[in-house]
Order: sequence, then C-alpha cells, then structure tokens
Amino acid sequence: KENKLAKAKPEIKTKSKSKSQKVNHQNTIKNALKAFANSEYS
Repeated sequence: KENKLAKAKPEIKTKSKSKSQKVNHQNTIKNALKAFANSEYS
C-alpha cells in the first residue's frame, strides 16, 4: 500500500503543478494584453 501511495503522489503533484502553470500563463497573457491596451489608449 505504501509503495502505491508513494508512486501515485508524484503524479498528483505534477498534475496540480501543470494546472497552476497553465493558470499563471493565462494570467501573464491577460496582464500583457492589459499593458498593451493601456499603452495604446494612453
């Protein structure tokens, strides 16, 4: 049982990590678009 848990945990970690990286990437794009819009209108 312990070995199965140890093997499964890294998978969960990488999945949640990639999900947060995706969100961070989307936020980066949003911020870039905001900055672009601000520079266009100012």
